[in-house]
Amino acid sequence: MPGVIAIPGFFFLVVLAADEDGNSGMKMYSAAVC
Repeated sequence: MPGVIAIPGFFFLVVLAADEDGNSGMKMYSAAVC
């Protein structure tokens, strides 16, 4: 269970750090999770 949450969470941090625009990172995160 924790791994399922940790992996998307880690991916979110990576996307947010790599993407200057927080909104774009959020959209990518939502698309990956949903």
